[in-house]
Amino acid sequence: RAAESCHIAMIGDSFVEAREVPIADKFHVRLEDLAARALPDLDVTTQAWGIIETGTINQLPFYDAYARRMKPKILILVFFENDFYDNPPLHWAYRKGLDPDRHPFVTAVQAENGAMTLRPPSADGAEKIPRFAKRSPLPPDPWPARAVRSAKPYSFLATYVQSRYALPRALPPADYWGRQRESWLEALRSRPDYAWILPPRGSPEEKEWRSADRFPKLPIDLPRMRKYIGDFTVFGIDQFKERADRDGADLVILRIRMPDYGVYEWVDKALAAAARERGVPLIDLHDYIARQGRDVRESRWKHDFHWNATGHLWAAEALLEWLSHNRHACGGDGRAVDETPARG
Repeated sequence: RAAESCHIAMIGDSFVEAREVPIADKFHVRLEDLAARALPDLDVTTQAWGIIETGTINQLPFYDAYARRMKPKILILVFFENDFYDNPPLHWAYRKGLDPDRHPFVTAVQAENGAMTLRPPSADGAEKIPRFAKRSPLPPDPWPARAVRSAKPYSFLATYVQSRYALPRALPPADYWGRQRESWLEALRSRPDYAWILPPRGSPEEKEWRSADRFPKLPIDLPRMRKYIGDFTVFGIDQFKERADRDGADLVILRIRMPDYGVYEWVDKALAAAARERGVPLIDLHDYIARQGRDVRESRWKHDFHWNATGHLWAAEALLEWLSHNRHACGGDGRAVDETPARG
């Protein structure tokens, strides 16, 4: 019945996958229920596709293989802070020591001249970066850390232990993670697609790269890295916009902000500018929650930044508000115009 309805497709990462709540509590299901009562003439139907630790570019196949077949009138990208640095495969490599050219998802690669191209997923799945043993010999992971990781799929206790970093933090030698980062950087410097963006040896920038406490993250406070990450994000939005325009759907971005997660002002500005320049409506969930006089902390779990059932409900209400002001987006008779109430 999606073909005859106002069908809305939601695509994103772990917020859309939403392992933390039952299906009935997920925001796209709540939106369908709310719209059935508040906007029955629109006949809203929804579907959602999401997978943890993915960026916008990685999520393109959700549209190409699944959502497009449903001919959605509205396509909503759910965008959280980490979607910025999850987009470049360089982060995948630097944080996890995995080969950026053997990525299990669709990715993109940027040349030194700024040109961006999509890269299909590796047929062999994820692989570790070959380590430069002579330059930086590495000790094996301590066996208790390996045991915890192995038990994670089957044990809530193991998941808790690893998520709190209680056991693994105490086990590796003091220089273990520093030597990991050194090895990965050396391996990446041998790749022309990535060598140009890496810091010179011994430079102040390289010290920033090595300063992460436990799990390395790209130093997104460095101006050059901000541009690099921003280029990937804009490229991902452009890819979805091209698909939406081709198929007659309206692209919308749902922006999630959790202030205690570590919101970067430049992320907000970059995302807002990209959406504005492309005529893509941007729904800021944090602003919606503030306008209702609510506390954003009530939308998430105490020890987890993902939405609880309340957060999913508030996200559905924010989307319902936007939809009620942009009813024509369901009619397929023109592009949606953002008529959401003024911020604040």
